[in-house]
Amino acid sequence: MLLLTAFNPFGQLTHNASEQVLTAFLAQTALGSSVHGVVLPTEFVAARTHMQELVARLKPEAIVMLGVAEGRSAINLEHFALNIQDARMPDNAGFKPRHCPVEAEGPPAFRSSLPLELWCNLLNDEGIPCEHSYEAGTYVCNHLFYSTHFDLASQALTIPAGFVHLPPLEMLPLEIQVKALNLMLPSLSIK
Repeated sequence: MLLLTAFNPFGQLTHNASEQVLTAFLAQTALGSSVHGVVLPTEFVAARTHMQELVARLKPEAIVMLGVAEGRSAINLEHFALNIQDARMPDNAGFKPRHCPVEAEGPPAFRSSLPLELWCNLLNDEGIPCEHSYEAGTYVCNHLFYSTHFDLASQALTIPAGFVHLPPLEMLPLEIQVKALNLMLPSLSIK
C-alpha cells in the first residue's frame, strides 16, 4: 500500500493545493484501496507524530509526501531532505524553530528514494511542467521529509519515500496535477 500525504492550509493560505490535489486524486484514482491518503496538520511536531503512527499502523510499501510551494509553477521533485529547520513564520501550532537541526545527531541530509528521474520524464513527455529540486526549504515540508527518512532509518526500514512540491492551483490547474499523480504513482508497483 502507498501512503500519500498532504498538508492543510497554513499562514495566509485559505486552501492548500496539496490537500485539494490529494482529495481529487483519491476520488478519481484507479489505484483504489492500494492508496491510503491522509491530510496532515502543518505543524512540525504533529506532522511527524502522525507520520510515525501511520507507518507503524499501515506498514506502507512506499510513502509519497505532498506539499504546496508558493511561487513555483511546475511540479518539483525534491531530491534531498536537509537537517535544518528555520521557520519564517510559525506553524499552525504557533511553533517557530530558528536555525536548528531536525535531529541533533542526524546526518546532514537524506536522499529521496523515489524514482524521480522516471517521474520527471513521464510528466515532461505529457507536457506537464516538472522540475528537479535539490532542497525542500526549511519549513514543515522539509521537516517531515527529513524526519520520515530519519525515523525509517532508525528502524532499519527500507521503504521508498520522498517529497513532491506542488504549485498553487492558479499556476497549474487541479486536473493537470491529478493527472501527474496518476502518471507517477503506478511506477511504485504497490499492492
